[in-house]
Amino acid sequence: MSKKNPNDHTGPTWQMHMQMLTKRKKVIEVNETLRQAISDWYYENGMVEPLWYVPKNPDWWEEYLQSLDNPE
Repeated sequence: MSKKNPNDHTGPTWQMHMQMLTKRKKVIEVNETLRQAISDWYYENGMVEPLWYVPKNPDWWEEYLQSLDNPE
């Protein structure tokens, strides 16, 4: 049984991972471009941009569990 060379970038697994990363990078770039275009449009038209994204709260689960223990 031959050992795999970690520096071999021609194997099918490596190629699959690179394809996945390339697609993900493209999705991120498209999202950033769209966000900027939408922001620019609202700014150019003198309008307030709606809140498209809810700020993430990493403690939401703990706060939820605490609210169950202490109902108001």
